[in-house]
Amino acid sequence: MEILIYMKNGKSLFFAGIDWGKNSHQVCVVNQEGSVVGEKSFKHTGGGLFEMSQWMREVSGSEDCDMAVAIEVNQGPVVESLCEQGFMVYSINPKQLDRFRDRFCVSGAKDDRKDALVLASALRTDRKHFRYVEPQDCDVIALREFNRTREELTSERTRLVNRLRALLWRYYPQFEELLGSTVRPWHLELWELMPCPCAAKGKRASTVQKILKRNRVRRIGAEEALKILRAEEINVSDATVRSCIFHITSVVERLKVADRQLKEIKDSIDKIIETMNEKLKAEGGGPTDIEILRL
Repeated sequence: MEILIYMKNGKSLFFAGIDWGKNSHQVCVVNQEGSVVGEKSFKHTGGGLFEMSQWMREVSGSEDCDMAVAIEVNQGPVVESLCEQGFMVYSINPKQLDRFRDRFCVSGAKDDRKDALVLASALRTDRKHFRYVEPQDCDVIALREFNRTREELTSERTRLVNRLRALLWRYYPQFEELLGSTVRPWHLELWELMPCPCAAKGKRASTVQKILKRNRVRRIGAEEALKILRAEEINVSDATVRSCIFHITSVVERLKVADRQLKEIKDSIDKIIETMNEKLKAEGGGPTDIEILRL
């Protein structure tokens, strides 16, 4: 996980390799002849990253506009920090770095100080093998993060739905029959009204109909739903029923939170995409890529 720095005019005066880690980052700066002019480790903190960039300027005697940065990955706090401070950022594949490491040590042993030197040296001789990382637009950064969060929430929701189905199967399989292929908000509301077969026996069709109407459910009526829920129940102990209800209550609450957050994220994503679309429309007169993909 390493970073390199060189000038953007193609006549670099200094090259810095940064082997980055979770808690600290090892930096090595070499000159055009490959001689080391400075080595130092910096903590992974806001102050540490700022000190790192300042130290590289001091050691090289160059401004950030004369430098470029390369890293083993194309994202992360170190990369973003350097981009924000005006450095050009490049990335290199870990396998490529491993091959460059063979120039200095045939054993391929991992050493932070040596890897920083390997990176600086590789940049000095093989800059063309590093891929430029363009600074990301703020909307793109936000959109990427929202999509990651949506994926995490979707996976979490799937796990909770599977848990809900497993618990219902233990004591209330007739309710699972209502779920179909997915779990909707009205399913959760209906379960809270009738968490067990006994509760279903004492509920009126008009009460169930209000839930269905409020959630605009048309595929099933109140009478049909009650008929399914009042079917012959499984003969299990009261302790099993109580424990399952307690567990499902927790699952239902988490499902509600996941559904709410998924809706909020969808609205945020739609807003960002619309903002990006407006920017693209302002740049050109024809249909934007976003508008074409929506067709």
